[in-house]
Amino acid sequence: AKKLLENGELKESFEILRPYIDKYNPDFDQYDSLNPIKDRTYVKIQKDIISLIKGFFSYLKNKDNKYKNDYNYCWLIVLGCIPAGIVGVLVKKFEIFDMLEDNVKIVGLSLLITALMLFIIKDFKGKKDKLTSKDALTVGLFQILGVFPGISRSGSTIVGGMVSGLKRDDAFKYSFM
Repeated sequence: AKKLLENGELKESFEILRPYIDKYNPDFDQYDSLNPIKDRTYVKIQKDIISLIKGFFSYLKNKDNKYKNDYNYCWLIVLGCIPAGIVGVLVKKFEIFDMLEDNVKIVGLSLLITALMLFIIKDFKGKKDKLTSKDALTVGLFQILGVFPGISRSGSTIVGGMVSGLKRDDAFKYSFM
């Protein structure tokens, strides 16, 4: 967990909650029994990312059709990041969330919103296993929610993928790319 918590947005949300965790459970770090699962997931995602990057550049170099899916998937990842990227720049420029990110009640409410979104889609049965440009933009629009302090970016993108009709595994994979 520490590897995952040392990078990016997850660390920021965790650091806001850390004083409260320490106050009520000073032995919190001893109970991270999910660490082996997180490590295996991280390695799997890392292998997928390396494979995509190799496929992307192999297609650019050779135009070999066996790498075309990786090439297209990489561009869909870029497309899905554009909406949240634009909103993120605007939020940062205008300092929209500066007051909210230190408010543990807002962050807690946001975590509940993520849980509610995930609960609502728990029984969705996606049928699509091929991501389209429209799906990537839908996921990107849901990713905007992840800009809000306490809303899980990965949770919101999984919900976006499921709402688009993607199969659960494909929505999960795309979310973590």
